[in-house]
Amino acid sequence: MSMRVATFNQMSSVLELAMNTQARLAEVQEQEASGLVSSDYGGLETDAGTVVDLSVTIARSNSLIDSAELIASRTEMISAALTEISDLLTNMRVAVNAVTSDEYLAELQTQAESYLEELSSILNTQYAGRYLFGGGETESEPVDISSYLATDLTTVNTDYYLGDSYIQTCRLGTDLSIDYGVTADSEGIEMAMRALSYIANSTTLSTDDLSDLSDLLVEAQDEVLALVTISGNATNRIENFIDSESSYVAELEEIAAGMTSVDIAEAAVEASAYETQLQASYSAISVLTDLSLIDYLNL
Repeated sequence: MSMRVATFNQMSSVLELAMNTQARLAEVQEQEASGLVSSDYGGLETDAGTVVDLSVTIARSNSLIDSAELIASRTEMISAALTEISDLLTNMRVAVNAVTSDEYLAELQTQAESYLEELSSILNTQYAGRYLFGGGETESEPVDISSYLATDLTTVNTDYYLGDSYIQTCRLGTDLSIDYGVTADSEGIEMAMRALSYIANSTTLSTDDLSDLSDLLVEAQDEVLALVTISGNATNRIENFIDSESSYVAELEEIAAGMTSVDIAEAAVEASAYETQLQASYSAISVLTDLSLIDYLNL
């Protein structure tokens, strides 16, 4: 009778071992299939808190990167628009310098009128549904030349401008803030608008004005090119942030992957070992369950 009790205990031990092996095999097979240590945080044990913190940080950084990429695209559009304005001013300077007598002034005025409309259109550029040159007024066109008239070359005139003085700022976290906005009443742009409006609308335009016009256009272009540089620098700083933050995210993702991922090849080897162990347990159970009463008595 004591041998039967001993055999029962042996059977219980083998069954328990088989059940544990089967549970571990199922776990390893799931890891092999998914490539993950666990399908939920609970299975990560002591690493769970760290992985959660990493996930939150990664999500926050990715959100900042998305915002920065949108703003970088916006600053690139601003730079492109300012470059167009500079090219327009170059063409206007060439036209002004080509006038040799009063007979060409009417043609010059027609060209200036066309350029004034083109400049207005550039300053009313939109990106992703926002006007770029209106400061904080991003929902409506910042420039309207329908009643704009510059009557002389020396008086600042921003009557065309409908926006405000707010400078758009890119806030990337708590430690980095980058100004990138350009308003259509900026000094160089105002000079360009004034020069073109004066040429297009003056009733007393003469070749005597051409030298002053040329000087004003040169000054306007210099200021616009300075804005191009400022906008380009803002783009570079934002892109540097994107690169740095992306590298940071990649590092965090690598750390998280080390805590949550398994080596598929190692998992396959481990699963094979558990399968062999489980087969041995099944064999042992088979032997024990085949013992008869005579087998017990003969033990």
